[in-house]
Amino acid sequence: MNGGANRYISLVESRRAAAFVSAFVFPGGGQLLQRRWLAATFFMLSFTAFFVVFIITVVGPLLDNLRYAVQLADVGRAPPFEKIDVSRAVLSLLAAGALYFWNIADVLGAGRRRRTSPPPPPA
Repeated sequence: MNGGANRYISLVESRRAAAFVSAFVFPGGGQLLQRRWLAATFFMLSFTAFFVVFIITVVGPLLDNLRYAVQLADVGRAPPFEKIDVSRAVLSLLAAGALYFWNIADVLGAGRRRRTSPPPPPA
């Protein structure tokens, strides 16, 4: 019965599990698994902000252009199409990508430090 609890604890303390959560579930999730609340909050909010900027920069003009194209078909004249700010989209995507890899490196580094740090002195 206690073996299941030990398996759960080893999963929570595992560097691989934390890296998997950060890489494939959501950046900052591995830090949550490691109980590093401040780092988790930083990575979650930062990644979300960069990703939202990217989505707004790309999807907003695309939806407006679709609306203009539908109006063009209805009215028969050419409305102005919106341009996508490519530099802003690329910068936000690069920032989100850099933060993503920094997040994984942080999780792996914290797991390595936790395993190699000396045990606390007895009280």
